[in-house]
Amino acid sequence: ERVVGAINGKRLPDLAIVLPEALAGDLGRRERFVKLVKDFAPRATLGPLDGVTLDDDRGEARFTVNFVWRGDFGVERRKAAKFLGFARRQANGWHFEGARLLDPLP
Repeated sequence: ERVVGAINGKRLPDLAIVLPEALAGDLGRRERFVKLVKDFAPRATLGPLDGVTLDDDRGEARFTVNFVWRGDFGVERRKAAKFLGFARRQANGWHFEGARLLDPLP
């Protein structure tokens, strides 16, 4: 929900927090995605969870986000992208660390 909220609000500082460079894997993919959000303000909806893995103090979850935006010349574009979210158990419960974009966008 934090990822989708940052995208829909076009809150680039929040997007940098939920998609940190340290977890990005492919920095070029992350930068192209941030540029898409900045330039085209896509609308995002949260799709299904594809899988959750929990260890003693670490968790991962694959999830899908569906996007709709107006591309060049006003053409509507749609795409679904998979993300991998990371969480750590702390004294007061699970804490979301951030997510990694797995699919290239656009």
